[in-house]
Parts: sequence; C-alpha cells; structure tokens
Amino acid sequence: MPKLKQIIDDKKCQIWVDHSDVATLLGECHYGVISCGTMSYELAKLGVPFTAGYLADNQKVLLAGWQQSGLIDSVGFWPDVDLKQLLFDLQKIWRISNY
Repeated sequence: MPKLKQIIDDKKCQIWVDHSDVATLLGECHYGVISCGTMSYELAKLGVPFTAGYLADNQKVLLAGWQQSGLIDSVGFWPDVDLKQLLFDLQKIWRISNY
C-alpha cells in the first residue's frame, strides 16, 4: 500500500485498509479497487463498479468467475501489477465517468 499511496495524487481517490465502518464507506463509493473476496459481492449488490485482483487461490477462482461474466476489470495477481499503469487506466475510467 505505501507504494500506491506515493503514486496517487488525486483528491478524488482514497485508499482504505481495515476501515471501521465499511457499510458507510461502500455507500459513498463510486468505484472500487479490491482483492476479489466477499467485498466483490457487496460492491456488486450496491451496483458499484470495481477492478479486482487476487492474492489467494480462493480469490483467483472468484476473480475468474467475475471476469468471465464481463462485469469487472481484472488486474490478475496483485504483486505482479504495474501500479502506475493501473492508476493511469483508472484515471481514464474516472474521466470518462465523471467521478
């Protein structure tokens, strides 16, 4: 996370880890970047688009299912992700969507 925080300079983008009030946070969220687990179901239920990656095998299986549905963008295995490229891609999405 520290590496990502160094790259992000956009006031519209916030990084949350272990937030104490996830329900409120999700209600205010316009877009999520997550590890694909239970949170993916919560975001989908709320209609919040998201990009997901995985760290564990169970997340990889879930990510493959979401990706096959065509409903999300996948970044694959988080440690292999080029964070600068990810941020660049997300900024294009945010500009297009007016977030």
